[in-house]
This record gives sequence, structure tokens and C-alpha cells, in this order.
Amino acid sequence: MFLLTSGVLFTWYFYRQKDKKLFLSPIATIVQKNSIIQNSNQTSAIEDVLKKNNLTPVSITEASDSAVLVTLDTNEQIIFSEKKDLNQQITSLQLIRRQLTIEGKRLQRVDFRFDNPVVSF
Repeated sequence: MFLLTSGVLFTWYFYRQKDKKLFLSPIATIVQKNSIIQNSNQTSAIEDVLKKNNLTPVSITEASDSAVLVTLDTNEQIIFSEKKDLNQQITSLQLIRRQLTIEGKRLQRVDFRFDNPVVSF
């Protein structure tokens, strides 16, 4: 009798849940919404940090591979990694720009997604 009652309740519960479409994980939806919020916060954080360091971004584009492409008013392109510390990347960018200025070269693109920044001039 117990098994019969348990089976009926179990079946009733899952058919009821099927109507509500709860078979899809709500966790995935929450993570996706949080990542969208986090990305927009990341974009505004990058813009704020750049402005504090006297760098004027013209455009900030989020890429799908955990990277953000920033084009500065000097037509320099910087690819920031969302997996690394933003302040450390900005500090490295300033050092790279300073060194290239001393050498008389013009920066075109810096990519921070790798262990060592990839610099194009």
C-alpha cells in the first residue's frame, strides 16, 4: 500500500511540474542573467578606470570569449581579459605606452588575454 501511494504521489508531482516547465534548470537562467549584469558592470568599471587614468575610450565592445575590446580616442585598441585583475591590466597598459613613447613608436593594439601581453605597434 505504501509503495502504491508513493508511486501515485511521485507520478502526480512530476506531471504537475511538467506543466510548469520546471524541468529546465533555473540555475542556468540565474547565472546567465548575472553574467549579463556582471558584463555591463565590467564595461562601466573599465570605462571608469580608464577615465581615472586619463584615457578616453571611444567604444567598449564585449566579446564572447571573456574579453572586452576598447578603442581609445588615439585609435589604440586594447583587449582586456575579464579573467584578470583590471587594475593590473591598466597599469601594464600605462607601462607599455610609456615605453613605446620613449622608443618613438606608436601603439596600435595590446591584447591582455594571454600570460604576457601581445603588443602591436
